[in-house]
Amino acid sequence: MAIKNLDEWYLEIAEVMEIEQLSRREVYQRCKDYRLLSINRREIDPGTPRRGILVPAKALSAAGKERWQKRLLQQLVMPAVPASSSPTCPPGRACATPARRTNQSQSPQSASASLPETASASVPQQLPLTPPTNLDLRIAAIPPGPQKKVALARFRAIRPLFNEDWRALKFASKSACARGIAAELGVTQKTIWQWRAELAKTITPDCLEGDPSALAPQRPGPEALGPGSRALDLSTRLFIKQCWEADKLTRAQTIAAVKGYLTEKQRGCGAAHYYDELSSGFPLEGTIGRFINQILQGDKNPWRAGGEAVKEWCGSIPRTYDDEPAGYAWCVDEWELDGVFYDARKHSQLINYGPRNPIAHLVSIIDERTTCILGWILTLHLDADSVLDLFERTIREHGAPKFLVSDKGGAYRSRLGGRVVMRKRGELVEQVSGALGALGVTRRTPRKEKNPQANRIERIHLIYAPKARRDFGLSWRGANITEREMTDIDARVKQHLLEHCRLGTCGPQLVSIQEVQSLVEKWVDEINLAPTEAKGCAGMTRLAAFRQFQPPEEECARRRVSDRVLTVVFAEHFPDRTIRQGVVELPDGKRYYSPELLPFNGEVREAVRPRHDHSFIWLWADQKGPEPIVAERQVPVGTADPQALARACQHLAAVRKIAGEMGARREAANAECRIQNIESPSPEPRAPSRVSRPPSPESRGPSPETEISSSEWMMRKNFVAPEPAASEPAAPSLYDLNDCTVEQG
Repeated sequence: MAIKNLDEWYLEIAEVMEIEQLSRREVYQRCKDYRLLSINRREIDPGTPRRGILVPAKALSAAGKERWQKRLLQQLVMPAVPASSSPTCPPGRACATPARRTNQSQSPQSASASLPETASASVPQQLPLTPPTNLDLRIAAIPPGPQKKVALARFRAIRPLFNEDWRALKFASKSACARGIAAELGVTQKTIWQWRAELAKTITPDCLEGDPSALAPQRPGPEALGPGSRALDLSTRLFIKQCWEADKLTRAQTIAAVKGYLTEKQRGCGAAHYYDELSSGFPLEGTIGRFINQILQGDKNPWRAGGEAVKEWCGSIPRTYDDEPAGYAWCVDEWELDGVFYDARKHSQLINYGPRNPIAHLVSIIDERTTCILGWILTLHLDADSVLDLFERTIREHGAPKFLVSDKGGAYRSRLGGRVVMRKRGELVEQVSGALGALGVTRRTPRKEKNPQANRIERIHLIYAPKARRDFGLSWRGANITEREMTDIDARVKQHLLEHCRLGTCGPQLVSIQEVQSLVEKWVDEINLAPTEAKGCAGMTRLAAFRQFQPPEEECARRRVSDRVLTVVFAEHFPDRTIRQGVVELPDGKRYYSPELLPFNGEVREAVRPRHDHSFIWLWADQKGPEPIVAERQVPVGTADPQALARACQHLAAVRKIAGEMGARREAANAECRIQNIESPSPEPRAPSRVSRPPSPESRGPSPETEISSSEWMMRKNFVAPEPAASEPAAPSLYDLNDCTVEQG
């Protein structure tokens, strides 16, 4: 409806929505800067007593104004279409007429009748060049919207199949034309022939082209979700599910996204399919809201809150360990003892009390399937050395596992290691690191477990807690603050320090850490030998189940590791150590020497030292050499020990003697070769000459060195002392194994 008031045209909200293809909210937002006109609809249409809002025509866009002007001219010159059946309608079928819509638009006749006389008089009548045909009337009778566009697109596509235009389109036959149309629209050839049959039914002598409204999509529609609503198709439901659960959009954002999604699909498919969700009669917003609330559970959907909400909503995931053998995976973790103790060597030294005192931890290793305790250690310093000691002892007894389940603590990450993903030459390469990585053990955190809610070793800690309360006695301090207040442990600690340690009027008021060692050993035996209903044990004890579900003998043999390999794997590695005169010095100041290292002076090698034996180290002459060089530790000799000093001097003299002989022989051989080259250019075979005994190292004195200790200086001073007189021959040395005296040839 268009009304002219004070030389200005006004339109209804519904008409502006249809012209501009906007929602009601968007129309109001666009017209907020213009003056709206409020009228009483009773003056225009007696059947509508409501009041209405009119929008000025100048609020339309340029394209909207053009469309409105064309519509206005068409309404003024278009004749009325009869509502009943007419000769232009096919026999037995009523022509589709546009329904009167009070909320959006009216028919051209009612719109022109509702115009005031001033509007009809001001607009001049313009007749069309040709009178409208029956086809034009039938096209005008189709309700505007996406459904009309689809019907006209189908009508234009199959029109060559009626009027022999397929010959002008250079098709060999009508079937070839149908195949081309089907390929262009993205439908099957059968669908094209069905459209042609539907259109052929509407052909009459007055309208040989047929009724295009017969090609409008007439889908029966899916099941209804409720009264007055229609269901969504499968693709739209999946898109709403993605917007609501994955993208976590609000309801308004979801509705806008669905509208854009359907509009883009309609534009892409053309006449092949019609999405009736875009029609004005489809309650899209209400249908989407009901689908979200009823099917997707609304805001209670756990996927909108993330993975933790999904775990909470799903509940506990039952896990059976029947699919893995015993010893396949180990679990390791530490547990802080629920007690305060003292050291039996120093009774005033407290443990697990105060910030400056040590804390006792019980580190346990269990089998993942049977929860059998394979190894444990009670340590006051939770560091990598204590954990390495535990793993080395456990692997020697039970072999190496395939996986290790542990948290991300520093004690398990610094030197135990595992597998590290590194970028090498542009590619991600997984390399081993640490002691367990060298054995092929893969670390696995509890989050990557099949049951992410709990690690099995935490169940063992829950068994430790009541046993600690039973056996610790007065040293038990409770597992939390509430239990600590009930135990009154602070008063007993003060009594122990005052009456026992200072005054000596009573005995110890606490349990010593040495007694806890025996208590833990008793706990482990009780847990492994007690009947249990734990999963993976099949009703047996933990120890019996661990022995029962062992893998085949070949797998057990593969898991066993030799003592030498374990010693090297768990040893201390010192990379980039420089060899100086056969001596290698480690960061702790200890020096190691071997004559085999003399040819590698100045080179850098990696030193490996056993963690429990610091008397020697291993070095490899070649990085890929099979056999290492063993260098023994050089202990400094003090001048206050004459016997040790004499033994060291004797050993040094023997080494220098052998080195001097080898050097003298090499020099004599070189000198003889030079003399032979001078006397006779042509080489002649000569008998090897014997040389006299080379001068002893005593006459040459010590060789200059850059660094020398005081004890070594005293050794060399005694070594270069004057030789004894001939009347007092020196006693033969055990190191003089070869007689160096030779005869003159």
